[in-house]
Amino acid sequence: MASQTSQEDFFRRTRWVENLHLGPIPEEYRYDYARAMFTESFRRMVTGFKVATIVMGVLILLIDILEIVPISSVYTTTAVSVHLSLFGILLLGYVIGRRIDPDAPDTKISTLMIWGSVFRSAVTIAMYFLLYFIGLSGGSIIGAYAVFLALITAGLYTDLNYALVLALLNAIAYTGVVVASVSNMGHAIEELIPGYALLLIAVSSSDILLRGMQNEYAARKQVEKEREKAQELNHQLGDANEEIQRQLDMLNSQAQEIELSNTTLQQKALELEQERNMLERANQELDIERDKADGLLLNILPQEIATRLKSGEQRIAERFDCVSVMFADIVGFTPIANSKTPEELVHLLDQIFSIFDRIAGEHGLEKIKTIGDAYMVVGGLPTPREDHAYRTAQAALAMLEAMAPFAPLIRLRIGIHAGQVVAGVIGKKKFAYDLWGDAVNVASRMESHGAPGHVHISHEFFEALRPHAPMADIEPRGDIEIKGKGIMATYFLHSLAMTDEHISDIFCNIQS
Repeated sequence: MASQTSQEDFFRRTRWVENLHLGPIPEEYRYDYARAMFTESFRRMVTGFKVATIVMGVLILLIDILEIVPISSVYTTTAVSVHLSLFGILLLGYVIGRRIDPDAPDTKISTLMIWGSVFRSAVTIAMYFLLYFIGLSGGSIIGAYAVFLALITAGLYTDLNYALVLALLNAIAYTGVVVASVSNMGHAIEELIPGYALLLIAVSSSDILLRGMQNEYAARKQVEKEREKAQELNHQLGDANEEIQRQLDMLNSQAQEIELSNTTLQQKALELEQERNMLERANQELDIERDKADGLLLNILPQEIATRLKSGEQRIAERFDCVSVMFADIVGFTPIANSKTPEELVHLLDQIFSIFDRIAGEHGLEKIKTIGDAYMVVGGLPTPREDHAYRTAQAALAMLEAMAPFAPLIRLRIGIHAGQVVAGVIGKKKFAYDLWGDAVNVASRMESHGAPGHVHISHEFFEALRPHAPMADIEPRGDIEIKGKGIMATYFLHSLAMTDEHISDIFCNIQS
């Protein structure tokens, strides 16, 4: 307890911890969350150093010892020194990191911060020396730089502002290394542009990791609170049952005195009635709590799935041949988040997602989850229905219309795809109903390749929608390159019935 108090005092003296963006995490857990963030960051760093040490050892064996990959003789000695220095730093960081238990109550956060900063800085310096000599030898720097950024980012939980500062410093250092080691300007530009892109990806990855950790931490704390309340209620009910049992024992003893006096019998009967009323009230309170628990389960699982779980079914997993998967994302959410307080941001998201929940319920869709500022729903499960594409299209257009009062601050980008998925419940302590399959990935691509204020649909969704909305106003977008899928034909859905203007344009085209 004294160690924990000392560490909280350390955080209170650290000004940037007071400015830490908590997201969904309550203020009361600020210092506990900061410790968890540093602990996870340190643990990931140690794991990353372990993997990097093995990889670096293999490279030294292949390059410096066996000389399978030759090095220019001009830089051989220096390159070997840099390889060995980097290997030594990684190995030392892993060995020392293994000796420090970040979960131990007496482990100071300052220890994790100092060792983490020292070894990350040492690896960064050694790596830039290595990049410099790779550039001098005429090789491509970008591959080694990508591995370096992956190693650093995988173990770093930090706010976006801090990540941007690190990215700027690394951009300056990377630019200096490329300019100093690559003599050809065209080659230097070819190395710089991908390097800057990798830095942006690293910043985004760090922010996504942090948001995921915040959501998981907040959910875990909420579950712990609910568990404590349930335990307290169980304790109270146990005390009530013990009291009732004690009273019943007393009644049994008093029943032996019935023959002595009718007055005594009447008095004891009255006491028994009072105890029975107490038991009924306790049972009523238990029923209320059971109803609350059922309501909480229905908030995270579809009713049909919740019923199957309560009936004792252990594993729930089903394949659906054709459903409609939709992603809705808020365009430019990061600037919006940076311009608002945590309370304002959470209130805004709650307003928007509450509207989406209502629209999804009105059109018979199933909300799967929210991912940061993205909202995912599906039509056609857990109860299959033929008109899932039509209902999903209705909901998408309704969401765009519902965001009109929030313009121009909030603009949506929606993507929809239809295909086969597998749906099921995962987890033992914290249930989650989720989807898997290529249809989910394609729907996400439809959203990310879409345009603000538009519903971007795939050809498969177009085919599923056409039988139910033959007069829909759909604009062909043409063939576009979709990451991971190649060339795909996509469309913009404007409405489920053609406007008079659109019909007039069709007749004009026919006459011409």
